Amino acid sequence: MLRHGPGSLFAGRYEIRRLLGRGAMGEVYEAVLQSPSGFTRRVALKCLRPEHASNPKELAGLREEARIASLLHHGSIVDVIDFGIVDGAPFLVLELVEGMSAATAAALARGGGHEVPLGAALTIAVDAARALHYAHELTDEAGRPLHILHRDVKPSNILLSFAGDVKLVDFGIALADDRVRDTTVGFAKGTRGYMSPEQLIRGPLDPRSDVFALGCTLHALLLGESPARSDAALARLVAQQPLEIPRGSLPDDVLAVVSRALAPRPADRHPSALAFAEDAARLLAARRHADGRGLVSGWLEGLRGARAKSAPPAPLSHAARETLSIPTPLPLAPVGVP
Repeated sequence: MLRHGPGSLFAGRYEIRRLLGRGAMGEVYEAVLQSPSGFTRRVALKCLRPEHASNPKELAGLREEARIASLLHHGSIVDVIDFGIVDGAPFLVLELVEGMSAATAAALARGGGHEVPLGAALTIAVDAARALHYAHELTDEAGRPLHILHRDVKPSNILLSFAGDVKLVDFGIALADDRVRDTTVGFAKGTRGYMSPEQLIRGPLDPRSDVFALGCTLHALLLGESPARSDAALARLVAQQPLEIPRGSLPDDVLAVVSRALAPRPADRHPSALAFAEDAARLLAARRHADGRGLVSGWLEGLRGARAKSAPPAPLSHAARETLSIPTPLPLAPVGVP
């Protein structure tokens, strides 16, 4: 927990503006980067609570998130700006996205009696998939693949700006070839309802695991929830049986793309996040949606009023607390919004 209130200077260069969210492990603040030359930038400041900062595993986790995120430079991935330790407590500084998470936007829409527009949902899926493909294909300076996987793709980890940008966030449990694997027996990292069958059983993972999560995400945006949340659905997945998606719940061509991404066997899914993006982009083109960014921006603009009238922040979910995420009903979406 920061001992600095609004207006105070943190780490000699970040002016604290306000608390954006608090979880069991840490807090997220809106801050302004101040430089001696007069340069300023609004940022999200993410820090561990002191009791967790002394935990080597938690410290290593935040350091690892910073390291992996610092490798990623893509228009649809939230930028990491800085990492450091002050008074023994580590902090991470990230790009501040003015908008909301896809999960929050979908919830606001449904709270007002509306569905997520198909064009906006497809645009979100396309942009997130392209960002994932970039991460999956990233190499080191010697040209060796890093094999980065996100492992926690879901609507709350996709931020949407009021300008229509789509930003993938929270590589806190990402897996890269050169990081130390967690070997906790019986524990699968990820979020219930968005983990692939192989992730559920702690089997070998490749980019097709993130493709499965993309399919769950698109389904959740369009129909209100992931098709893999129930105990029965999880049992079907582990048994290598396809999930049941009622025919007629989605347009046939959309259902075909979602169903392929959700195939229990990786070999039956899209071979890459790029292949998923291309399929989803064809769905957009078939509906003559040329300006996906405009679709997202226009949709969010219509939700601004609903958000301003929304209730105070709800308690953090377990998944949110575990990843230092912040509550959903906030005017800004800095990082890891559920």
